[in-house]
Amino acid sequence: MKITRPHNPLIKEYCRLLKSRRYRRLSGKIALEGPNLVEEAFKKGLEPEIIFTTLEYKEGSGYSLLKSLSGGIKQAVLPKKLFVKMAATESPQEIAAIFFYRQYSSDEWVTKKQDPVLILDRLQDPGNLGTLIRTAAAAGMSRVYLVAGGTDPYGPKALRASAGAVFQIPLTEIEDPVLWISKLKDQGMQIVGTNAGAPLIYWEADYSQPTAIVIGNEAAGILPELLSTVNCSVAIPLNGNVESLNAASAGAVIIYEMMRQRQA
Repeated sequence: MKITRPHNPLIKEYCRLLKSRRYRRLSGKIALEGPNLVEEAFKKGLEPEIIFTTLEYKEGSGYSLLKSLSGGIKQAVLPKKLFVKMAATESPQEIAAIFFYRQYSSDEWVTKKQDPVLILDRLQDPGNLGTLIRTAAAAGMSRVYLVAGGTDPYGPKALRASAGAVFQIPLTEIEDPVLWISKLKDQGMQIVGTNAGAPLIYWEADYSQPTAIVIGNEAAGILPELLSTVNCSVAIPLNGNVESLNAASAGAVIIYEMMRQRQA
């Protein structure tokens, strides 16, 4: 199939999926750009609606990938100018797709294995969110809980920052974090929160037991009612005039200290 006009319904749908969280949720679809995200979605069993590419990519560097994905999947070839116009990035790699995706459910919670989990409290920066999801997946955590009110993990910036990790680790959105903390505690988990004013340094905490790590909102930190439920709060010491680390950096430091202790 060839598409040459920007007003084509499939192009309009792709652009709408890039821009609208509400439409992503209503349609159960996401827009992916670049070979890594597209290939990762295929590997994890997501169902594609259509793949967009250019003739140059199809006959060049993308030949092997597109051939491996070709089994009955609808493909649309676009002029390079049109592809660049619809893409989310300034210098796009010339493959994109619309996929149906499994939306997270608030009915899902902790696995019986009691592997460590990550709780992200209303993060607003999609780069931080995607990076922390990627870090959690890389560290072997079993699930990421997202407190309602944060940015969308299926938005284009968060997807790129996650490098496809959103398809590798289950995500669960929670409306009532205090209730869920109670559920996690009932499963035998300790809850460790981050707090710049905490007297306990992050490496002094004992992560040997099943642990849920809570990372707070970039500006406001952890919700007070949520912070009051944690078993302990930890801080990261900073030198010089540095006031704080961003949420992604702070989370990575604590997650990997936990993994170090658990593997010792």
